[in-house]
Amino acid sequence: MTDHTPAKREEAPRVTVVIATYDRPFNLSLAIESVLRQTVPCHEILVVGDHCKAETAEVLAGIAEPRLRYVNLPHRCGEQSTPNSVGMAVATGDVIAFLNHDDLWLPDHLETSLAALADPTVDLVTTAAGIALTDPKSGMPMVAEISASHRTLRDAFFHPNFWFEPISTWVVRRQTALMIGPFSPAATLYRMSPQNWLLRAWRAGISYRDLPTVTVLKDCTLPRHSGVPSYAEDRFGLADFTDLVLSSSAETSRQAVAESHRAATAAAVPPRAADPEVREALAALGEAEADAYLRDGVDAFDVLLRAKGFAPGWRMARLLQSRTGEHLAVPPPLEDLVRFAKDALNDR
Repeated sequence: MTDHTPAKREEAPRVTVVIATYDRPFNLSLAIESVLRQTVPCHEILVVGDHCKAETAEVLAGIAEPRLRYVNLPHRCGEQSTPNSVGMAVATGDVIAFLNHDDLWLPDHLETSLAALADPTVDLVTTAAGIALTDPKSGMPMVAEISASHRTLRDAFFHPNFWFEPISTWVVRRQTALMIGPFSPAATLYRMSPQNWLLRAWRAGISYRDLPTVTVLKDCTLPRHSGVPSYAEDRFGLADFTDLVLSSSAETSRQAVAESHRAATAAAVPPRAADPEVREALAALGEAEADAYLRDGVDAFDVLLRAKGFAPGWRMARLLQSRTGEHLAVPPPLEDLVRFAKDALNDR
């Protein structure tokens, strides 16, 4: 007898978009616009403010989108690790897609990432990003870098933090993210928080897939460090192709990114470079050090910098000081902030 019972269709996973933000309401609104233009809709857009001023809430209130939820943390953390950890803890989707408040998704970012996650053995997906830098000769923004291809989690041990930037390219199963745990605060680390998280994911043995498709635009044009709390709020106004990304197809946007990259290559726009201290420590790492980290969790990078007298969080402290004039500190206990976020969201 033939079974005519229709096959059960597997439902697409619900996606929570987590956006950590601090006092960049204009850029934040553009990032959210890029989410709303996705060819595959998300389940919720969760914006976690790092103790933002009232302007951020005012801008978000003007966005008529029922999936948008906002929680503003009661204490300033000074960097994205804790807001992202709070977002990860209160997300309700099956999948978490991170987005920086000053990055843009091309329209097929979620579609491309979820296609890879359709393989049930894949836990974490990253796509490629076009990195806009400023040509020192012309002063014009150009896509000077494209994410490296064929990356592995082991690469996080040997390369600078920005090898896997931006976090806006990361899409991960929520259960996998919770298993690996929250991002460690920068003030407790010698490496940067996202890099440390990837190394922990590597040790946990998760299945990772890196896609070569450019689905993210990251704007690293100058000025990046202005010494005021609203540092470089208008950066996206400097990028010629911002309007294109927010109004065109993914393929048209990718073509614009590729053309700008070719122009930057011809103009010899210098790529980003790691801090000298980071380069020196990374140069001392070999396969033996990587295997030791994989085996026992001791990071030779930390050992080297500690021996040279560096304090945990030194690099993020330097960045924060140049950006806003603040001093980096260990944030309040994460469980307190998660409890605050849950209460705040449940009250709405």
